[in-house]
Amino acid sequence: MTSVANGESGQGEFALSISDATKRWQKRNAPILDGLELTLAPGSITWVGGPNGAGKTTMLRIAAGLIDPDHGRVEVWGKTPRQNRARFQQLVSFLPAG
Repeated sequence: MTSVANGESGQGEFALSISDATKRWQKRNAPILDGLELTLAPGSITWVGGPNGAGKTTMLRIAAGLIDPDHGRVEVWGKTPRQNRARFQQLVSFLPAG
């Protein structure tokens, strides 16, 4: 997965920031996400696409604070799910397609 960057907020914080995220489902397998960098400014619109198994849903679950990356950091308005998962999830909406 590669990086996406859309502008900067006036507050010095991004609405969403994922830094150097890596996720493996099994240690012996290649990572699903490897060094993902993503920043989204307030009001930005982003499309996420790719083939099955590319890591789209994994990335969205990490962004929503539902799962942790093996390595890296995710922030929404400067808050991380590790600091306060309940507050983090109040700031994020995640509606997966079935």
